[in-house]
Amino acid sequence: MPDEAVPPPRLEDYAARIPAELMARLEPLRPILIRGGSVTPHHGNDRRLSFRLRYRGYDESLGRVVHRSLELGKDGGLAIAVNLLIKSWREATKEEERAKAAAADLAARKERVTRGIIVALSGKSWRPRKRGRQIYDKAAEEGPFGLFRLSLTQDFMKPGRPGRPRKTSLLW
Repeated sequence: MPDEAVPPPRLEDYAARIPAELMARLEPLRPILIRGGSVTPHHGNDRRLSFRLRYRGYDESLGRVVHRSLELGKDGGLAIAVNLLIKSWREATKEEERAKAAAADLAARKERVTRGIIVALSGKSWRPRKRGRQIYDKAAEEGPFGLFRLSLTQDFMKPGRPGRPRKTSLLW
């Protein structure tokens, strides 16, 4: 008999198992649980299997991070439901982080294209220096025309260090 793939559990199937009181305790811990919460099995004094939700939380009275746990009981379905809830929170957070990273990547790409256009139009090579970067940022606030004007008028874009002769002129 071939092994049939068992579908992974879904939160919708187990969501009804999470009591409202437990959900009220989990919601304020959401950022902490997303970062590092886990459901672990625990054997108590009676050697029966029970489950705990483990996480690290900051204790203000001690002034440091301490390990915390919430007792989930002996119900394995509740443990699966809490674990799936934490996984769904993590997935939602990952999607938000991916969207922010994509937006930052798009902004960086636009800036690289703008700088490439400046270099192509000016015919000069350009390396950012501290002073040059400040001037560039001021022109970038004005928009594309400010950047174009900057590419035509500024001497800081010339290669070599300001105030020193170029190496090629030292050879002759």
